[in-house]
Amino acid sequence: MKKIVLTAAAILGMATAYAQNAAIQTAKNYLRENDYDNAVKYINQALDDPSTKDKPKTHFAKGDIYMQMFLDTAYKTDPPAKRLQAYKDAGEAYLKVIELDADYEREDINAKLASIATVYYNEAVTRYKTSSYQDAYNLFSKVGQIDALEGGKRTKEIVKIFPPYSEVVVNSKEMKGYSAMSLNKYDEALAAFKELKNAGKASPTLYISMSDAYDKLAKRDEQLAIIQEGRKAYPDDANLRNEEINFYIATDRTSELTSKLEEAVAADPNNADLHHTLANIYNNMANPKSGNKPANAAELTAKAEASYQKAITAKPDNAEYNFNFSVLYYMQAYDVVQEMNKLGETPEEMKKYKALTAEKDALFTKALPFAEKAYDLLDGRADKLTGKEKEVYISVLGELMELYGKMNKSEQYAKIKAKKEAYK
Repeated sequence: MKKIVLTAAAILGMATAYAQNAAIQTAKNYLRENDYDNAVKYINQALDDPSTKDKPKTHFAKGDIYMQMFLDTAYKTDPPAKRLQAYKDAGEAYLKVIELDADYEREDINAKLASIATVYYNEAVTRYKTSSYQDAYNLFSKVGQIDALEGGKRTKEIVKIFPPYSEVVVNSKEMKGYSAMSLNKYDEALAAFKELKNAGKASPTLYISMSDAYDKLAKRDEQLAIIQEGRKAYPDDANLRNEEINFYIATDRTSELTSKLEEAVAADPNNADLHHTLANIYNNMANPKSGNKPANAAELTAKAEASYQKAITAKPDNAEYNFNFSVLYYMQAYDVVQEMNKLGETPEEMKKYKALTAEKDALFTKALPFAEKAYDLLDGRADKLTGKEKEVYISVLGELMELYGKMNKSEQYAKIKAKKEAYK
């Protein structure tokens, strides 16, 4: 029988390899006992050794150690940053496993990545809510890094075992965009929003956010294109319609939009939505965000009044139409008050003050029935309101408080004040 000869070098090599493999196993043994200090000590030995530092099982063991540290209730009292760092270390370890061998413990890795991405997302949302936008952006990006693995193949596999993961991915992309917007990283925001849109997750809010990003970058052609795309996809969305209106106003192209709407109204005179949109445009033109009213503000206000009246005639039970009509009168009253505040105490000025007071009161009187109608249309189902109707209801409560207060209707004021304070 042929003898097998082992050289001293070979024996030493086997001994070293055994020692480092033993280090991995020792780390796992300490992990079973929740002895994290020793588990980390021995896994670091394996990570420092050239013979095991690039083995997937080494990094897999490291990931398990740090994940269990995060999940251990004994560590719940640790500072959040320290606990999150443990999860980050776990996530980086599992990603390293995939880099070394994409199929190593694949199903187990997928389950753990789903958990890690969810923690990243929840922590990112917390950071966003506390205005820590850079931290939020970085954490949302971590979710994106996991989602991008193998061209999205991993994500599809993870969703099969954990369906809510798809929501984590989608929401992370959206929130990454909002975080970027808050950091004035408008190109990065657009990249996140485009990725979301291309994934079939478009929404009116997304189109408005993209419009805002293009606006910040002064890319007017792209801004108009995305607004028009959104309007085509969601023709009845009021916020997108207003975004388009505001774009034309901001770019001094209101005549173009007004002209189109006037033609549409002429062709479809009973379309309440068109009349309402046109009224909003006239109103916005008369009261620009800059506060600098145009010379023909009175003419535009009269046109807005006529258009609101036509919209309400066609749809008398539309709360939003009634509310906006009341706001038109309220804003006129506000302008009168501003004029009154500029007057002095000379006999002539006091005479003018008295006349303006009557004008103001008349405008409040005009506004009130439309605000009350909007309130009556919504109040009976206030607890079920969502979206735009809820926004209108909250705004109506605020306006009615103002009107009742200024018109010395104390009983009605108290009732609406209580409603507003109780409403959530």
